Amino acid sequence: MMVRSRRRGLVTTGTVATLVAGPLAGVAMAAALTFSTYLGGTNDEGAVWFSGLVSIAVDDLGNRYVVGSTRSPDFPTTEGGKRTLSGDVDIFVTKIAPGGKILYSTYVGGPCEDVGPDIAVDAGGTVVVAYQGGSN
Repeated sequence: MMVRSRRRGLVTTGTVATLVAGPLAGVAMAAALTFSTYLGGTNDEGAVWFSGLVSIAVDDLGNRYVVGSTRSPDFPTTEGGKRTLSGDVDIFVTKIAPGGKILYSTYVGGPCEDVGPDIAVDAGGTVVVAYQGGSN
C-alpha cells in the first residue's frame, strides 16, 4: 500500500495518516496515533518555494518516507548518507520506522536551491523523489 500526502509543516502520523490538512480536514478517520515526532534542524524545513510542502509515502510495512526541503545545516542525517548541506536549500529524504525510529536520513542536492516536492515507494522498497532545482 502506498499513501502519498502533502502537508504544511511537520507531520504527525497514525496507522496510515491521522492529521490531514486541506480538503479532507475535519473528516473522521479511523486511525490510532502510533507516534509523533519533530523532524528538522534549526532553520526552515519545507518553508521554501512551496510554502511548507512536505510529502510522505508509506510502504506495506508501515515505514514512512518523508521528503521536503531544508535550509538547516544540522538537519538529522544518518551514517551512509550525505551529511552536509551543499547549497542554501537542499532536499531531505528520511525513512522512519513504524515506531518512530529514523532508519535513514540524507540530504540530496548540490550548490543551487533544490526542492523535492513529492515522493513514492513501490512494493519492492524503491523510493522515487520528484525533483526541482538548479543542481545536476
